[in-house]
Amino acid sequence: LRSFFGSMLLLALVAAAVFSFRYPLLFLAYPPLLFGAFRHGFAGVAAGVVILTAIGSVATTLGYGPLWALEDIGTAGRIALLQLYIAGGCLMTIPVALAIGERARLTARLRDSEHHYKLLADYSHDVVVRMRAGGERLYVSPSAREMLGWEPAEMLGSRWDLIHPEDRERQEKAMADVIASGEARADVYRIRHKDGRYVWVEAVTQPIPSADREGEFDIIYAGRDVSSRVAAEQALEESRRELERLVRIDTLTGLANRRQFDERLSLALERLRRHEHPLALIYLDVDHFKGINDTYG
Repeated sequence: LRSFFGSMLLLALVAAAVFSFRYPLLFLAYPPLLFGAFRHGFAGVAAGVVILTAIGSVATTLGYGPLWALEDIGTAGRIALLQLYIAGGCLMTIPVALAIGERARLTARLRDSEHHYKLLADYSHDVVVRMRAGGERLYVSPSAREMLGWEPAEMLGSRWDLIHPEDRERQEKAMADVIASGEARADVYRIRHKDGRYVWVEAVTQPIPSADREGEFDIIYAGRDVSSRVAAEQALEESRRELERLVRIDTLTGLANRRQFDERLSLALERLRRHEHPLALIYLDVDHFKGINDTYG
């Protein structure tokens, strides 16, 4: 409020000085009028035009101001010129006020958007990361502290060493593919915890326009700890492989059983049909083998 009254007082002083003399210095009142529009938008324009109109009208009516330097136009001509002068001030300041108002609205929307984004990122259980296409981390959400043991500031920059060596090349290619295709993708890989162990993370990665580099893209991803799920999947896969092994061997002797024999024979016959390699099958008949099998298994 103090700033508003200060701007209007400045305009009033300049306008009073301009209309106190007959020198043609009417343009001097426009800069403080524009200043009021820049600082206070439509309120500055409205109040400034009222002040300028009031001072100009009173001074011209009392016989003061630059308009009285024109002796041949009469009172009606001076009033018309004063109106044109005020209209010129309006035409000059209203577009400025419109632009300032639109910028203020866009700034408010951007501020609200950033506020909501920061709330979501800061309080999400997932780790939210914004990074350059080359892997330089620009922002890491606080949830990294709970999931990985690292402070967010410790993860900023190019920290490829945090990714498991076996997954590093694959992740570099994945990020390049995201930038090239412009489409989101999900990957599972390992990130080193601060205590030295590796945590399995499932991250959804997608490109976003860069905030400070026009025409380029950054990467944002949200990752969650899936170590328990990966461990369960690995245990299930190991069980499946063990079951497959058991159904192909004799559990007592550890030798291949009839099922494995049939599979191997089918593969051999397929190779024979494709490559015409010779194939031999030996069949042995052991006398009185039933007694041996019943006795020794």
